[in-house]
Amino acid sequence: MKGSWMRGTGKTSKASVHLGAEVAAPVTAPALPQFLPGSFLGLQLMVDLVLGKDLSHLPLYRQVKALEWESGVKISPATLCQTLARTAKEVEPVVHAMADDLWRAPCVQFDLTPVRCLSREHAGGSFLGQMWNPASLVWVGGMLVRLAQAA
Repeated sequence: MKGSWMRGTGKTSKASVHLGAEVAAPVTAPALPQFLPGSFLGLQLMVDLVLGKDLSHLPLYRQVKALEWESGVKISPATLCQTLARTAKEVEPVVHAMADDLWRAPCVQFDLTPVRCLSREHAGGSFLGQMWNPASLVWVGGMLVRLAQAA
């Protein structure tokens, strides 16, 4: 019984030995389309990255530590930063379409939510900023309905 030669190892493999039967190539499913071509991060990780940054106001270095602690995955903050920038570039047309739709509404409402922002330039290392949460008010069936928009 002969084993087949494994390229680059200089060894023979007994696992691929066959007795006169044809060996077919393995059948694999096609790869899923990637949200960001060339990225090795999956869509769910990108969603978690964006939501952690925008909704939870988590700095990237904390997200790196959380990923390492929760899953044992080590990713550099630079990789997360580049992925965040590429994701923002990809969704930019959607954000512009949402803003256009918001400003076409008959009435626009803003909720100016105060948020503590870190800053090296301000005394105490932080200042109180404002997060603008816009919403459009439209008439639907005789009722004024508030349609929330992403800021």
